[in-house]
Amino acid sequence: MVEFLICGALHLCLDSRVAGNGRMALVQALSRDFTRMINPHQTCGMGLLLVREACLGDIGGRVFTSWPTGWHGDGSERIVGSNEEAVERRQISFSHGQDYSNSVISRTDGILRARLKNGARKMNWRSLLTLGLLALAMPLLAQEDEETEEDSPWSGSVTLGYLATTGNTEGSSLNSGAEINYTLEFWEHQATAAAVFTTEDKITTAEAYDAGWKSARNLTENNYMYGRLDWRKDRFGSILEQFSQTIGYGRRLIDIEKHQLNGELGLGARQSELSDDTSENDGIYTGRLTYKWQISETASFGQSFLVESGDSNTFTESVTNLRARLLGDLALVVSYTIRHNSDVVQDDFNTDTRSTLSLEYAF
Repeated sequence: MVEFLICGALHLCLDSRVAGNGRMALVQALSRDFTRMINPHQTCGMGLLLVREACLGDIGGRVFTSWPTGWHGDGSERIVGSNEEAVERRQISFSHGQDYSNSVISRTDGILRARLKNGARKMNWRSLLTLGLLALAMPLLAQEDEETEEDSPWSGSVTLGYLATTGNTEGSSLNSGAEINYTLEFWEHQATAAAVFTTEDKITTAEAYDAGWKSARNLTENNYMYGRLDWRKDRFGSILEQFSQTIGYGRRLIDIEKHQLNGELGLGARQSELSDDTSENDGIYTGRLTYKWQISETASFGQSFLVESGDSNTFTESVTNLRARLLGDLALVVSYTIRHNSDVVQDDFNTDTRSTLSLEYAF
């Protein structure tokens, strides 16, 4: 049908360019196109039709060779000469089940003729080349689609935020972070890092670093065991440096489309360096809740709460964040962190807070 419509448009556009006694030959060529189109339900009819549609380069050849100037420069002579020949007429029996498309297309003095013969229609070399390229390309395209649909085991994000103030008080604040996840069939690995640096009137007022590693082994769909390493350093805090190692049990309490809630319980050890040049080593118990709410396709809310309790100190941390996607994988993240230590060095504060505004790139 596609070929027939294109042929008809070309015949119609070029009808005015052909001598009057040559138009009948163009009409005959168009009628043969219609003969091949009306019966694609017969044996091999649809296959030949698809081949012709894959080789639309033949369409222009059937018409342009009949131009008065033609592609070959002698189109007028070809049309006039062709009219001197008798038009072959054959009666076609339109009975269901017969194939009327197995005709051989030949060019005689610039006019295409269709003759019914015994055997299938011969395809020219362009048809064979086109079908060969399609046959080679289809498996490659299918394989590429399958590879893109497969989920990569790697994922993560990178965040960066910067704020500068000038005037009566000159200051700057820089925060950055990174998270990398690697997921296998039963294992999940996660590495995290973060840094905060603040100056005021060229004096550093805040400098803190965090790094962590977690490996989890899925036991069932909702239950898993995990091991975790956490390192924290705060240059201006009561606890200058702290390193903890825990193992424990976790469970996915809620895991639906818009809401996820995970809970973890563990035990381990912790080593701390205090600002008064003393150190503490003790065993700890940990509890953690992590919640995520997918508000919409472009916005999400997250909340995590950690309790790390030992003989010398109980450390708690609350992190609240709101994420809004700006463009593609780029998002704006607002975060608020509260950290509290039950026992601190004299004259130090028990609670520290941190507010950040940053851009996040997810991959």
